[in-house]
Amino acid sequence: MSIARMSLIEIVAPRPKLADLVAAIQDFGSLQFEEVPLVVAGARSYLHRDQLSDEEIDEQKKLTDVQQSLEEMRAQLYDAFQPEEADIQAARLELKGSGADYLLLTTSRLKRKLSNYIRKRANIKSDIKSLGNYGRRLDDLTGLLSGVRSSEDIAHWALMVGSADQHEFNIMIENLKRVTQNTGKVLQTQATEKERRGTDVVLVTAPAEYTTAVRRLIDECSLSELRLPMAVRSLPLPAAVEHLQKQGMDLPSRLEKIEEDLDAFKHEHQGVLAAIERICADTLARLAVVENMAHSEMLCVSHAWIPSEDIDRLRQALQAKVDPCVVVTELRDMAGQSQNVPVRLENSKAFRPFEKLLNLFSVPLYGSFDPTVLMAVVFPLFFGLILGDIGYGLILLALTLWARRRWRHLPMMGDIAAIAIWCSAASVLFGIIFGEVLGDLGHRIGLVPLVVGGVRLLPIWESREVIIDELLVVSIIIGFVHVTLGLLIGIFESVRMRNQHHLRESLGLLAGLLGLVVLLAPLPPEWIPAGVRKAIGGVVLIGGATTLVINSGAAGPIEIVSLVANVFSYCRLMALGVAGMVLANLANSVAAGQANIIVGILISLPIHILAIALGILEPTIHALRLHYVEFLPKFFIGDGREYTPLRRKGRPDDE
Repeated sequence: MSIARMSLIEIVAPRPKLADLVAAIQDFGSLQFEEVPLVVAGARSYLHRDQLSDEEIDEQKKLTDVQQSLEEMRAQLYDAFQPEEADIQAARLELKGSGADYLLLTTSRLKRKLSNYIRKRANIKSDIKSLGNYGRRLDDLTGLLSGVRSSEDIAHWALMVGSADQHEFNIMIENLKRVTQNTGKVLQTQATEKERRGTDVVLVTAPAEYTTAVRRLIDECSLSELRLPMAVRSLPLPAAVEHLQKQGMDLPSRLEKIEEDLDAFKHEHQGVLAAIERICADTLARLAVVENMAHSEMLCVSHAWIPSEDIDRLRQALQAKVDPCVVVTELRDMAGQSQNVPVRLENSKAFRPFEKLLNLFSVPLYGSFDPTVLMAVVFPLFFGLILGDIGYGLILLALTLWARRRWRHLPMMGDIAAIAIWCSAASVLFGIIFGEVLGDLGHRIGLVPLVVGGVRLLPIWESREVIIDELLVVSIIIGFVHVTLGLLIGIFESVRMRNQHHLRESLGLLAGLLGLVVLLAPLPPEWIPAGVRKAIGGVVLIGGATTLVINSGAAGPIEIVSLVANVFSYCRLMALGVAGMVLANLANSVAAGQANIIVGILISLPIHILAIALGILEPTIHALRLHYVEFLPKFFIGDGREYTPLRRKGRPDDE
């Protein structure tokens, strides 16, 4: 629950050891490099900026090309780089080198192989789609051809004849008899008008010696031929149709085979591709930091931020791995330099996923208060209070576990899943408190109330539909406590960081809020006489308003009104929860109103799916909003610098 103390250090090593130094620092994984100043006041300049050599620039370009190829392959495999860590390490050991030329050659070879598979798959899918467009017409033509003699002495034409072509078609039939001396034939499928769809396939046959005459006759009548795929147009019609029919039967198995080849390629080479990806990222990261360093004739110098507690360990590691002459020196205390110091949050493993939620708002300023633990506790409780359903909570948990397994290769998935699991647990907890199981389904089927040994276990409190007023009061109390906590932390931070302006603002707002509560809260007279209560509340309120006027001018007291609005905005915890409950109950009512239970379930299922979707989306958005708008601005000092140490790709952040 704190921000790690950081130190700016200077590392001096023999210049020939530069590459070893950077590699060792990357292995250590805790240093964020800074640009070394070349001119120091009061000292003679002797340092020069490090620049990449021509060989390193060439290596950088080649590795960038490798990364681009890997991205293209990832897209072709639909982001299917999902190897286990053990597979990546094994593949890395099997690589015969880590140089740019070798990696580029290996990646190019795999890319050509993959592209070949992708091209074949695309061609097969195109052929399947092309054949599918012919559909019934090709089947009809096959049937017509089966009823005629096929030989080199017979010519065949497949025509497309629609209702608008009947007149020309009849003329063509009469003329066909004349030009072929009654040897030409016309065959068409026997179908009723209802069965006919648009145009029909008509087969025309004639002795080969009449080919030119029949062709001229078809053209004169402006009848359209069935145009088969380009690949078979040079074949006689019977052979072309036979080829297409055979191809239609073979294509699905060929597509299945190419998909199997792609899966085999993915499983065989994804470890290698991931290993190459890591090597490229690590090497490019090392090359990038070199330009932040400086050198003299014999020494190389680097500046970097590091957690203060790691300095001694770093010194020992560099002297052991690089050179005993390496010198690590802490430069200065960073008091007053908060904006320049990178921020490393130090939270236990259970709370660490919630750092991502905090970073969505802003990175805290170095030396300020880290509210990660507060978010880790309060955010799931807000989420659960809104969703508040045992059934929906368990469904969310099941979806979370499935998603964590399905997308386990994504770095963010572990943190998202951890947060969702806490939210699921909170939803189940409040579901037990309110006795909700898929809305009022538990009541309808007799699971609720659950009484054991005279003790009611479910619900612990009462169904939300009968305690709306009480929930409204509870939501306002939660808002008051949450906002007051933010103001108290703001006061503490202002004192610690000696910020007089923010201290007066926080004190004024807190006094104004407490004064209004004392004035308006319906406290029993036996607790405190009404006159005394009003006098105390008025004095505190006036004191707060006066403080705000002194601090911010005449408009300062308006902030008290805004603060009250912040408190009342927590009513959304009740409103959204009740709305979700009503939607779930509606689904159950619709199902119960059907004579057939199966029909009822089918009708209610989409409503429950909508309720679940809203039950996940709305609590997430509004629980975050209550933190980002009502809570954190009371004390949080953002605009901190993100901590991005040089470390090997794939290394967990907590190592």
